[in-house]
Amino acid sequence: MASEVVLLQSRDVEIAEIGQRIVLRNRNSGAVVLSNSLGAQLMKGIKNGCDLKRLERDLSIDFDELRDARTFIRETLWNWMRAGLFDVANRTSPASKLKSAQSNYQAIFKLGRRRFQFSSESERVFRDVSSLMANYLAFDAEQNPEDTLTVSLSVDGHTVQHNNQSVWRPCSPDEARFLVIQKALSLLAGPENVSAVLHAAAVVRNDQALILAGPSGKGKTTLALLLAENGWTFAGDDMIALHNDGTKIFSLPFAARLKDNHPESISSMKESFRKDLSGTYAWPNSAATAGELFRVSAVVFPTFSANANFVEERVEPEVALQRLLTSGTEIAAPNGSVKSLTTLLNSNPTRNWTYGNGTEALMAAQTVFSKNWFGAKS
Repeated sequence: MASEVVLLQSRDVEIAEIGQRIVLRNRNSGAVVLSNSLGAQLMKGIKNGCDLKRLERDLSIDFDELRDARTFIRETLWNWMRAGLFDVANRTSPASKLKSAQSNYQAIFKLGRRRFQFSSESERVFRDVSSLMANYLAFDAEQNPEDTLTVSLSVDGHTVQHNNQSVWRPCSPDEARFLVIQKALSLLAGPENVSAVLHAAAVVRNDQALILAGPSGKGKTTLALLLAENGWTFAGDDMIALHNDGTKIFSLPFAARLKDNHPESISSMKESFRKDLSGTYAWPNSAATAGELFRVSAVVFPTFSANANFVEERVEPEVALQRLLTSGTEIAAPNGSVKSLTTLLNSNPTRNWTYGNGTEALMAAQTVFSKNWFGAKS
């Protein structure tokens, strides 16, 4: 085993508590693994420069025999290496400077004094981004914002660049749109303020934010729109900027992307939404002020399943972290910290909601708020 590589790269691994476990994250590669207290002790020993013999002795108190500690160390390090915990490569590779694209479509978006220029060689990506962010379009004559987002085309696909630097590998149009919106959230809220961008929707009531998280197609937008039409305030759809302290979100409402799998209770309301010309993107009538901060009080992973009975289940923080990081949530910068996410999940109730129709989900949410369920952290 290349112990010198492990020792060298361990400096890039951060340690944070999540629920009853420990999360380890490589700031360069973005690799994340969950471990226990023994894993945390092992990683701290590595960071302190302890050799294998010293680690075996230190951990042997937790094992019947020294060889058991040795086996644990070797197997754990091997599993961590396979998971990429000690990789050097940045997941945003290639990160070298690229030539500026000769883009056909351009727009400037702003919030207050913050602004960036968006350019795209792809008409589809430009159209989608412009529809989603229509409320942030700048029509003044100011030129040359400090920040630029660019989508260029090549035989390999779409490449998204921030200030002429690639943020990910070549990708599909949908992935490019996702990356642009993800970066746009940080630029509008201020990169220095944002710790992570959650793949989630959010609604607000009584100045408290409810995060609806999870992968695409599970019902986040559906539930957010339903709540927005029934007393809650729409704070964002699909991506939500998390504040550095891990306790608050930025309200940056972009248009909701309407899909064809809404329950009838949503479909019947679609006529009340303000829609773009394509009918694909809509803005609920009740939206929070852009840039406002709201304290998070709960995180829900909704799943719409036609005709299913409503079910609520508790989700442990470490399980919730895995779900977030495997469904599109991103730490705001490659060298950022995972600790804002652990703070979010350790300090708030996290639940699964399965619902079969909008009426049941609305009733459940109303019950939640009326019972002050947000105050129950267990």
